[in-house]
Amino acid sequence: STPIKSSAASDVYKRQVAGDPVNLDKPSTIELKIKDSTDVYTFVGWGTSPNALTGYTGSIALSNLITDDNTKDNGDGTATITLYAVWQKSTMHTITVTTDPITAGKYVNFEYYCGDIDPVEGTPWDKITNGAFSVSDSSTVYLRYSVTVPGYSGDGAYSLEKWSYDGAESKEDILTIENVTGDKSVTLSLTGKSILVNLVLDGGTLESGDGTNSINVTFGEKYAGLSDPTKLGYIFAGWSTRLINGSPVTSDTDVTDPTSPQTLYALWTPAQYNIIYHGNGGNYDGKDWYYPVSYTHLT
Repeated sequence: STPIKSSAASDVYKRQVAGDPVNLDKPSTIELKIKDSTDVYTFVGWGTSPNALTGYTGSIALSNLITDDNTKDNGDGTATITLYAVWQKSTMHTITVTTDPITAGKYVNFEYYCGDIDPVEGTPWDKITNGAFSVSDSSTVYLRYSVTVPGYSGDGAYSLEKWSYDGAESKEDILTIENVTGDKSVTLSLTGKSILVNLVLDGGTLESGDGTNSINVTFGEKYAGLSDPTKLGYIFAGWSTRLINGSPVTSDTDVTDPTSPQTLYALWTPAQYNIIYHGNGGNYDGKDWYYPVSYTHLT
């Protein structure tokens, strides 16, 4: 029999003998994205002409692949068959991803992968921008996330609570959605890190009076539970991250630093008292003795 050399569009050649079946493998790219277009095409098989509407897959008799247009005699006892990838425009579906709490969204980076097999190490993933992306009908989609907090190199700013969509839930690090046949909304629920905040009162006292000079807050939420202390002879001027040139912090301030423990300092302003010397029945030059002065409490 005459040796036949068959060629796929990727220029990968397989030597075949006439009469033997040909195993038509899928190309490495199973989705084709056209530059400057939102259209996506799905690979459906190998055709015998550039304009073929249907294609062959799996094992096929070599005779089915030979046509006058795609077969060339090489003049050395072999011939070359050119096969063309057949692409079909896909029905597209939109997958939207959000975080719970919403405030976590500014720290979370989403990526997705579409494929017939589970992604392995080194597999390229696509970044999700603007909270949504599109996939072709019947795709299997994999979603993963990472957390980036500016100025923080540690781990654990957030921990995974669950993924949820269509009433289903998953606690796996990577979410798998099989056979996507419609638009989907996916929510990633996260739990912020618990942070210990030590309070330096500088001689002041808290209303609780239990001697506990610390609170616990949650990353991504507010400094809830932060109250105003008191100090004899002083007016409380607020909490600060430093004694000098620090940033002000109130119970309505967002917790944007996952570092634990943290320290907040109570700032104080000396109180000014108006002292009145009252004659209490006595007089001076026929007038009531009433002599106010100002006095500032100093340490």
